[in-house]
Amino acid sequence: MPLDRAVHERLVDTVLTWRENSTVLPSADLDQITLQLTGYGRLLIRETKAACGRLPQTDPAVPLAHAACAEAVRRFDTTHSPRDPFTAAQSTARLVRALHRAFDRALAAWPEPVPKPPKP
Repeated sequence: MPLDRAVHERLVDTVLTWRENSTVLPSADLDQITLQLTGYGRLLIRETKAACGRLPQTDPAVPLAHAACAEAVRRFDTTHSPRDPFTAAQSTARLVRALHRAFDRALAAWPEPVPKPPKP
């Protein structure tokens, strides 16, 4: 399943602009947003780990990405009850933003492909 980053970045940005008492979304909608971002975050973890797999383990991006992924897994797997839906949505949005940064660092560290010589 491909990552639809632009859509999720807009959702993260929207969620993070909300103020606690100004959001009029029902809690069921907030729960749905949190589920959407959690599912996307889990895909992003997988892609980040795959990106790190192409790097030497000594690359500085690798431990940072692994730490971000481990924290995300820990937080996604932890159930909080009862949890405020507004806080959960914003917390998950911040987590997705951190995963994007880790993913981008891993991609930026990839070695440039060696160009193939032109055929004679």
